[in-house]
Amino acid sequence: RAMFDLRPQDESTAPVDLRLYVRADGQPLTETWVYQWTPPQRPEQARLLHDAAAPVARE
Repeated sequence: RAMFDLRPQDESTAPVDLRLYVRADGQPLTETWVYQWTPPQRPEQARLLHDAAAPVARE
């Protein structure tokens, strides 16, 4: 399982190509995962960045 946060350096909404695989000792252990992510448009982008910075409520 892999988890990561991706935040474009500028305000571009151009698609981003992602490629991921797991390797050990230089040898691939998994198949390659390929995905094209499209950043949200500007109003949605601002909301997501605000929500990401907000503290998480704990019960």
